[in-house]
Amino acid sequence: MKGAAVYLLQHILHNWSDPYAKKILRNLHAAASEKTRLVVIESILAHACHDPPFGDSIEGGQVSEAPKPLLPNYGAAAGVVYTEDILVRQLFYSTLIIYEAHFL
Repeated sequence: MKGAAVYLLQHILHNWSDPYAKKILRNLHAAASEKTRLVVIESILAHACHDPPFGDSIEGGQVSEAPKPLLPNYGAAAGVVYTEDILVRQLFYSTLIIYEAHFL
């Protein structure tokens, strides 16, 4: 829809490589008006290993590590977010396999 007041991308961009994510954003930019707002909702996943801090330049993006001996991402406590991402990919690819089977 061209010229919408708001475009909402919720849990979309993380599933695409940078070139495709840029293409999505460019197409939205081309369709937007001067007053259009873009809202991006994504989950910031903490690393499962000890890593230097990230997200410090993003407001609200600071991630703190769990205290030792827990994994930095709290292990299974953060599993829902990781599982959601894997399920989306699994559903997408299994759909492709079903469609391919219909044409063989």
